[in-house]
Amino acid sequence: MKGRSTYKHSSRLFLLILVGALALIGALILQPTPEDDPATITDKQLLEMRPLVRQTPPHSRADDCRECHRHNHDTWHASYHRTMTQLVTPATAVADFGNRRINMPGVNETFLLHRRKGQPWVTFDREITAFPINKLKRREFPLLLSTGSHHLQYFWAPSGGKRTMAQLPVVYLFEAKRWIPVNASFINPPDTSAHGTGSTWNESCVKCHATFPVIAPTGGFLEYDTTVAEFGIACESCHGPGQAHIQLHRDSSTDESRMVDPIVNPARLPPKLSAQVCGGCHSVYDQNSWQPHRPGEPFAQNRRTRTRASMLESINNARDHTSPAETEKATLELDNWFWPDGMSRVTGREYNNLTESACHTKGGMTCLHCHQMHQQKDDPRPVSEWANDQLRHQTSGDQSCLACHESTEYATIEHTHHTRESSGSRCNNCHMPHTSYGLLQAIRTHTITSPNAHVSKSTGRPTACNLCHLDRTLGWTADQLEKWYKQSKPTLDSPDYETSQVVRTLLEGDAAQRALTVWAISWEPATAAAGRTWSAPYAALLLKDPYPAVRFMAARSLRSLPGFAGFEYDFLQAADKLEIASEAALALWSTDTNRPTNAIPSLLLGPGGQLDQQRLNQHYARRNDREIVIAE
Repeated sequence: MKGRSTYKHSSRLFLLILVGALALIGALILQPTPEDDPATITDKQLLEMRPLVRQTPPHSRADDCRECHRHNHDTWHASYHRTMTQLVTPATAVADFGNRRINMPGVNETFLLHRRKGQPWVTFDREITAFPINKLKRREFPLLLSTGSHHLQYFWAPSGGKRTMAQLPVVYLFEAKRWIPVNASFINPPDTSAHGTGSTWNESCVKCHATFPVIAPTGGFLEYDTTVAEFGIACESCHGPGQAHIQLHRDSSTDESRMVDPIVNPARLPPKLSAQVCGGCHSVYDQNSWQPHRPGEPFAQNRRTRTRASMLESINNARDHTSPAETEKATLELDNWFWPDGMSRVTGREYNNLTESACHTKGGMTCLHCHQMHQQKDDPRPVSEWANDQLRHQTSGDQSCLACHESTEYATIEHTHHTRESSGSRCNNCHMPHTSYGLLQAIRTHTITSPNAHVSKSTGRPTACNLCHLDRTLGWTADQLEKWYKQSKPTLDSPDYETSQVVRTLLEGDAAQRALTVWAISWEPATAAAGRTWSAPYAALLLKDPYPAVRFMAARSLRSLPGFAGFEYDFLQAADKLEIASEAALALWSTDTNRPTNAIPSLLLGPGGQLDQQRLNQHYARRNDREIVIAE
């Protein structure tokens, strides 16, 4: 009996242990995931909810290249390509996170930017709906990735959708050393919400701001399980996967003379393929079937560039399946990318413009004729100066053009009609004027053309002549081009002969045109040619422009003019204060003893140098107020 009792007790104990074990296993199996129970997410888990770097063949890391290519690695490391995307650390977060409270116009949320153990964090005043998805249902987020390091720095936080990063609604502007709404850093319609685009890093940045990304949608709304070969634009972006190259040169038993090195050197590729290495990112391309471009290979169909003509053809082909309103809207949106003649009007899309140039199609010119990804060892410039635009030292002036175009013909007064020392004799000022926009400044076009009054009249794009001679009319330019180069004159109207082309664009142009021309009034070659004492009223007028980016550029140009260096103005002020600031700037100019005191009709200055308000209002009434988005 005693043995049977002991047996029953043991059996009961075994069953209890078994039931408990099964319950524990069930609990573990059924334990809520972080997405099911946001309260279970720890700070450590949050820090891990970012895209991952893959450590798998055929890819290698940039640091692996340093062993044999130290100079190239070091100069790349000093470039802004490397820092296009970075992990946010106390060292990489240049922006101000010193308990900065954000409560500004254009941002729908109020929040605190601060550091926790050195790591930048954001704490919102309430549970937000600002992020495209916020499965975490929380108010505090670590900032894990940043994009940009040259002019602006954008930040991204985990949204809870796998490894999907949502954008902080403010961006740090280095030039002004301040936070501004994301919307204010782009040319967007004025009433666009700072969160209106629902931007995620995995959609909007990863394709060009990281190396060989795999985006991997998960099926959830705006959810991506993203991995990259490396953050930023690293060695493999231009040279292709590097592991086989490294193994080839490390294996002492390999007869290298008999092996084909798989690494790509863009400088040794045929011109078309060489340019496509850069064009993989620096182009307008079809986003619908995007895949990473492998250097050295021709663009595939899913990587074909888009032109204004090809996009217009697609719109027309779909006309039978879309409403007239949708067709009209899609057609108007082409102006967000291109000028009416097809030239790209936005920076970062230089490949499109290069491939429209005879220098490329007939002369074999590539990006590397002017730019270099690694600073030359004999370049005397500081690496920071080289990194600004990565121009080759030997070709930073006219030399890149004169390598093909005979200097005895083109580097002459007979050709340029300017003295040799004049900025009007610089090839790029005439043939690559600042007619693209991006990063709150004007950028040189990479379509290499000659000034043409017909094109300017039909597109509204100022000629190179007028972007330097700001005080001159389009009619004057047409007369000069006919006289100098036998170019026929277009049919012009009275204002084309009466009012400066740049003044007309400042008053009548769309937001992007206004931004380009207000930038020009602070450009040194232009102020040398046209003067600096007449333009303040036009910058003052744009201090109250509906577009924040235009206002910012107007204030920058205004402060470059005599007497305005210390002018106090905040481009994010309320509309009534913007109006007051505009009037104050105009009043300050009117009392300036250095301003013109004679009539200059082309600049709308009447007797005594006073503004001809009637003519100004006539031009202003024709302003192009359509909504425009420059798709940087």
